[in-house]
Amino acid sequence: MRGDSADTLTDDLFHPEVIADPYTYFGRLRETDPVHWNSRFGLWLVTGYDELVWILRHHELFSSAVIGHGGGPPYPPVDSADLHLFEEIRDFRADQLVEQDRPGHLHQRSVVHGYFTPKAMEEWRPFVRAAVAELLDEVQPRGEMDVVTELAAPLPVRIIAEITRHQVLVNTGLLLFAGHETTMNLICNGLLALIRHPEQWERLCADPARMARTATTVWAPPWPASRGRRCCGGWRSASNALNLFAIRPSISPAFSSARSSRCP
Repeated sequence: MRGDSADTLTDDLFHPEVIADPYTYFGRLRETDPVHWNSRFGLWLVTGYDELVWILRHHELFSSAVIGHGGGPPYPPVDSADLHLFEEIRDFRADQLVEQDRPGHLHQRSVVHGYFTPKAMEEWRPFVRAAVAELLDEVQPRGEMDVVTELAAPLPVRIIAEITRHQVLVNTGLLLFAGHETTMNLICNGLLALIRHPEQWERLCADPARMARTATTVWAPPWPASRGRRCCGGWRSASNALNLFAIRPSISPAFSSARSSRCP
């Protein structure tokens, strides 16, 4: 992964050096080759800001229906005896909200939008408080807890499973995954930031009104990029897939620590 040109960067996104320091990897990729063909996995990696904006704004050229249009084999490889299961799951996921283009996407989004407005979410506050209290009461006698497995993981599942009772089955899994991941990140990253910076915890206790701002700040995940996917037109080709990486404002690991110190 060493060097300044794209030619010296590995195409193995699971290389130990990439896993250990993805900030440097994606930073160099953005600087040297913002639209990069990854020959190892047979896909395009787009990291340039201007290029990302252009792609996302041209719906007539780039489709969100990547799963439905993708013709490549599964990765990691699936045993031949299980390929029929892979195809069933692929077809099922292809009907999800995030895999739809306009106007289908707008229609599906309108179905769920009303349940996620600030006013609608506020109505869930008593239920969320009760769920948190119940989980904490279960571990209080021990005087310790595993935050990930005993709070961050089960809490969003309880809440989303209740909220999504009105959803069609195909989008339940999507909402569970999306809501579960973001809520876990918020709880774990926020708690870790406050543990590392106890003076911020003291400020928050002294002024609870800071809670909303604090939650918004620590929700931003510490990884270097957010990933989306598009495919060109509707052509069924593995090489047609574009992986879009929106690089964070800073790709330095120090950014997370600095951000944490400012969280309230």
